[in-house]
Amino acid sequence: MHGWPAAWFALHHRARLAAGDAVLVLDAASHIGMACVQLAKAAQAQVIALTRLRAEFDAVRGCGADDVVSLEESQWADIVREHGGADVIAGIADADLLVHSMRALARHGRLLVMAPPDTLPAELPLTPLLRRSGTLHAAFWSPDQARRLGQPIMTALSALWAQGAIRLDDHGKGITAFHPDRPDLPRT
Repeated sequence: MHGWPAAWFALHHRARLAAGDAVLVLDAASHIGMACVQLAKAAQAQVIALTRLRAEFDAVRGCGADDVVSLEESQWADIVREHGGADVIAGIADADLLVHSMRALARHGRLLVMAPPDTLPAELPLTPLLRRSGTLHAAFWSPDQARRLGQPIMTALSALWAQGAIRLDDHGKGITAFHPDRPDLPRT
């Protein structure tokens, strides 16, 4: 379940996601990716999902993605840019994917680096980001963040779940549906 608060923190606290933003979710069929897709959709953003395989298209569409592109399409970043680019790029990615995704960033876009600090190289080339007057946001969900922001974020997630705006079952990928304010509901 920790992916949901991390996704909320990244999108809302770090990227300041707003209704109408175009959000490119990297590795959208992953746990954190599916959480990002649903949270961005619940915030009334336009969601573009990037998957590793075309076979994952249905899963991310089922979570609310408006458009889907695959790493199997060599020009995926150009496809996103042709449609206006991404105001926010979010998701777990290695350095190569982050650098490549900068090509899909809209002018004044926000690139979220959602990874533990020790998993990425210290240097990312910033030229593509600077060309778009973009900003880079670190969004590591640390134990300190969890202590300070966990309760209000879980309250917001619970409200979205109660409204039916998000589903915690990401198609069998291991997220257990459990409503913290309703322990009487069955776990799946």
